[in-house]
Amino acid sequence: MQVLIAYCWGGTTKEGWQKWLFEELKKKNIRVAFPALPNSENPVEEEWIKGLRNEGIVFTKDTVLVGHSLGCVALMRLVESFDKNECAGKLIMVAGFGENLGISELENFFKTGFNWKKIKEKVRKIILVYSDNDPFISVEVSKRLIKKLNAEGILERGAGHINIGSGFMSYPRALRLVLDE
Repeated sequence: MQVLIAYCWGGTTKEGWQKWLFEELKKKNIRVAFPALPNSENPVEEEWIKGLRNEGIVFTKDTVLVGHSLGCVALMRLVESFDKNECAGKLIMVAGFGENLGISELENFFKTGFNWKKIKEKVRKIILVYSDNDPFISVEVSKRLIKKLNAEGILERGAGHINIGSGFMSYPRALRLVLDE
């Protein structure tokens, strides 16, 4: 197994549940990459995809992709870029979204629509974890993404944006989802 973790808009590799997950997977001797993506405050889709690809991950059925918020969008764009030999076993999206939320700094990730068919073909299992009180991503936005990807939806009640601001310095559910066959 190999795992690639992508954080959110404004994120870093130094804090939050993604850092915790990275450390937990390393303890288990799992190959894990958690890259510092460029221009976190003013992200550019192409730069983030390049940053994710530069980690030396070979995208196979043994690859697990884990993202939070904009990191989920970046991972879906990464999957869209897969060649005929690339795939992933699992895509775990926490507080992910698949539509333009009207945030100007993120609009470059939505210049084109998603290739939902390719994403579904290239990833064996897709999971979206969402909250019923996320201040940025409504339950309706989450349910639309679940439907478009035929994903498994997991509702976290009262979890906000499932980030540091919501108290998520660790996230055991994410670890279980990565390790669960």
